[in-house]
Amino acid sequence: MATAEQSAGLLNDPAVQELAKQKAYEGLEKGKELGGQAMDGLRSYIKKGPTGVSFLCFLGGVAMTVCGVFETIGGLLNPFSLVLNVYLCLFGIVTVLLEADAELFRSMKMEFAVKPIMGYQAKVNEQAQFLTTMLGRGGFYIFLGTLAISQCIFCLYFLVGIWMIVMGAMLVGFHFGYTAEDYEAGASRARAQMAAGMQQLSDRNQPAPAV
Repeated sequence: MATAEQSAGLLNDPAVQELAKQKAYEGLEKGKELGGQAMDGLRSYIKKGPTGVSFLCFLGGVAMTVCGVFETIGGLLNPFSLVLNVYLCLFGIVTVLLEADAELFRSMKMEFAVKPIMGYQAKVNEQAQFLTTMLGRGGFYIFLGTLAISQCIFCLYFLVGIWMIVMGAMLVGFHFGYTAEDYEAGASRARAQMAAGMQQLSDRNQPAPAV
């Protein structure tokens, strides 16, 4: 009982409240900085058009594969979840191979990966031609994203799913005539809105000046 009363007393202590507000403010400032850096990195790839978005899709495929492996191991006792996790893992591998840049692997002295990648991509060109178009590929990634977000809410799968949906939507947009400049303008607006929102939170949590 005394411990509970002491805890309540600490929470009501103005010095403790001010310290908590200071830490919250510092966290928001750091989050704003990291968010700005992430948006800058995203814009740098969007500027490259379909090539840059392809690399972002590659990263999404890697993330989906990793999530699929861990979730498959962790869900061995749930048959339905196991099957879905295996599918997502395989689809992640498909995405990685589909978006992999053979020349990049060659430049990294990873010759062992070049031939399998080029062979897989050649088979896709022959047997799954819809994946060679931005519309088909974008639709495929949107489908993968919806599968991933159906697994959970605000977990790694959910975040990867949102990422793949956004990347798929961008590819579909390229198919219908949107340009890298259009997406860059949208990313700039999103960053400005995010910065404004973070600034409002920072202002609310900014500690009072020392007297």
